[in-house]
Amino acid sequence: DVIRPMRIISIGTDSPLPLGLLLAGGNAAAVDWVGSHLLGYDPLRLPISREAFGRFRWPITGFSAADVEILGDLGAGCADQVLTAAAFVRPMHYPLGWRDAVRELPDGAAK
Repeated sequence: DVIRPMRIISIGTDSPLPLGLLLAGGNAAAVDWVGSHLLGYDPLRLPISREAFGRFRWPITGFSAADVEILGDLGAGCADQVLTAAAFVRPMHYPLGWRDAVRELPDGAAK
């Protein structure tokens, strides 16, 4: 993933998505977790996001994914709760190899 001011590059494409957001954080795994949500993916379906919070001899994080919090224009609180409730995911074309990681949307259909 590449972050540019006001744009984020979607996984598997070279086209930036104009989300109008800039992500920052003290832990790369937490930023990736939030970025996955913003792109409409379920972070638990992406091995790199899911496993970043695993318990290893030399852990990447000292906290669980449930402890990731956000503060900003989209709201404040637990990232999973705030970002799942927010209706900001724009319609997009998901690359074929990544469609199984798309979060189920409230209407029950992944775009």
